[in-house]
Amino acid sequence: MTDQPKYGLWPFVLPFLAFMLISMLEVKFPSENEDTIFSDIEISSIEEGNLSQAELYVLNERRETTTRFLGIYGLKVLVTTGLLVFFWKTYLSAFPWSATWLSIGVGVVGVLLWVVLCDLGWERQIISWFSTEGISVRSQFNPFSQLDHNWQLTCFLAVRFFGLVIMVPICEELMLRGFLMRYVEDPEWWTVSLSRLSFRTLLVAPAYGVLTHPTEALAALAWFSLVTWLVQRTGNFWDAVLAHAVTNLLLGLYVCFYAQWHLW
Repeated sequence: MTDQPKYGLWPFVLPFLAFMLISMLEVKFPSENEDTIFSDIEISSIEEGNLSQAELYVLNERRETTTRFLGIYGLKVLVTTGLLVFFWKTYLSAFPWSATWLSIGVGVVGVLLWVVLCDLGWERQIISWFSTEGISVRSQFNPFSQLDHNWQLTCFLAVRFFGLVIMVPICEELMLRGFLMRYVEDPEWWTVSLSRLSFRTLLVAPAYGVLTHPTEALAALAWFSLVTWLVQRTGNFWDAVLAHAVTNLLLGLYVCFYAQWHLW
């Protein structure tokens, strides 16, 4: 039996665990179609200061919800990023930096697959057969309608894209490909090469994607399978991170430009 390296498994799972636990505290926002609280007349009333007691209550409640969301999201980014920075030398020791151009191409193809397959909406239709309330796994937060000042919007978008493009790809891939898939392959997971995984182990990533994205299961199945193919081909952990980052960057831009907040 090969001795486990001194860093153990915590550097690979702790940032993701913190990310998921804090995410459970996040509030959900209604979709743009469901949020009918503020019509053009109500917005005009807000600007003129002519609000009824009921409208004032709803406005304050909405602002409190937004404040709570921003606070929890900020805490999530701070804690998760802090852990990643703390363990950074461990990651570079386990996976020396290297990446290929193929990962960028996979990231671009991945976002196209994600958008097209999500637009089909098959998963939501199936879920609606079993539940009238459905399942929502994303906040659907629209910063352009929820934030009152340009500086707030700028700060939020900067933090959000940092989370999307840097924090999430690193912490999720560390857990999934850095630890979980290699552990499924062999309990001595630290000895396993990502280019030499069995077919059983290769199924772990698509299964994980479907379970964690139930309303986007088809897109998750395709995307996680594609990135798994990439890593199996190159044997390079950072290719998965870079492909993930490219997909998230383009998806975030798509969400903002086309107001697809259900993908946010």
